[in-house]
Amino acid sequence: MKINILFLIIVLFLFSCRNDIPQQDHLQSVADIYVSGIENGKACYWKNGVKTELINGDQILGIKMFVQNNNVYVWGKSIYGTDCYWKNNVKYEVTQALNLQQNTPQIMFHKISGFIVDNDDVYFAGTVRTGTTSPLFELCYWKNGVKTVLKQITVDEMSEFHEIVISNNDVYVTDSDPLGNHGYYKNGVYHALPSGQLLKGIAATSAGTVILVQKNGTDDYSYKNLNSGTTILSFTSNQNVYEIIPDNNDLYSLNLIGNGYHKNGTLVNINFAPLYDEVINMKVINNKKYMIISRDAAGISGTKVISDNIETQNITSHSDGFYGVFIVPH
Repeated sequence: MKINILFLIIVLFLFSCRNDIPQQDHLQSVADIYVSGIENGKACYWKNGVKTELINGDQILGIKMFVQNNNVYVWGKSIYGTDCYWKNNVKYEVTQALNLQQNTPQIMFHKISGFIVDNDDVYFAGTVRTGTTSPLFELCYWKNGVKTVLKQITVDEMSEFHEIVISNNDVYVTDSDPLGNHGYYKNGVYHALPSGQLLKGIAATSAGTVILVQKNGTDDYSYKNLNSGTTILSFTSNQNVYEIIPDNNDLYSLNLIGNGYHKNGTLVNINFAPLYDEVINMKVINNKKYMIISRDAAGISGTKVISDNIETQNITSHSDGFYGVFIVPH
């Protein structure tokens, strides 16, 4: 009898393990899932759950990553506001790569807010302090360390966010100023949005370059195709929608307020784990969603990786967590 019970326990255990393995095998058969972040105070990334600790990554957040031609890029920001990136775990300080003056606790000499890799070309976008005489600042982007000045500024715009996107070999950099003016640069030429419109996101899609626009002071949003000049769709939301994540003909966006995300202007709530209701990063490949969700409630902070509706990784910590996700389809 004891032998039969022991045999039953072993069979159940093996069945349980095999029941879990096909889920992981299925995910990896579809795509390689890369995630960047910080664990135990060190910048790192994971490929299908296997961690690589990044060299000299103490107290640095791995906030965004790209994988191209088998090269792995991770953008890092330290708790002191300095930037770096790794290519295949070789670290490059942004101050050296872009010939920038190091920030100090007293003075911010530069702020990098955009990073993208396109065909192994490394791009940054941001604002730099030029000196003590007017104009004091420049909005720039860099391609492989070569700077292009987009505008010279007489007032401090370090608090403004600038996103950079490469679409059909064209370089787009978003722009806004303290007066509420929004627009974008395309290959160095400025295009202003109509007065009262806020630029909330930009993305390269299969149909061209698309922007997300909000009417100032309202809950009205619209996606617009910059190539055709047409409005793709309009919707309303009170959740402070931002960013564009394209997938074939679908457009996804994230929420600064409230649960879940938007798909084609429709709110989609998530319920993977109690109080984990904020999506902080997401990629979608052929309707399969890969996201990082977070919670900060009841004294507990944490992040989880959700891959095609399956939780694959989690960190419960106030200081560690996941930030970026990148998918390489098979």
